[in-house]
Amino acid sequence: MDNSILNPGGTLGIIGSSTNGVGLVIAARNAGINVGVYGDNENTETMELADFRVVGALNDQQQLQNFAERCDMVTYESETIDASVINFLAAIPGFHKAPMRLRLHRTALWNGRFSANLT
Repeated sequence: MDNSILNPGGTLGIIGSSTNGVGLVIAARNAGINVGVYGDNENTETMELADFRVVGALNDQQQLQNFAERCDMVTYESETIDASVINFLAAIPGFHKAPMRLRLHRTALWNGRFSANLT
């Protein structure tokens, strides 16, 4: 599978279960994509909307790798994920790596200047 394209019937894995992920889950499901969510709190709307969910620590590399291997493509939606975890996961095929985005996102939050256009 081309890791840059996720077709209907494929599985998107989302790491992080904050309210930021709700729109991502809905958009993916509307496109016919199955969604798995990995997070440290099973009682979130993002987790409830997922086709499958895995609850675990956001720094548990073995658990994260097991989750990622169940998905065709993996991304993250939370600024609470440490950049070292993102770098670890980058070695897994299909992982959407954007640690610079994570660093910029954290800086913007720290400075009180969050931008909804940050990609």
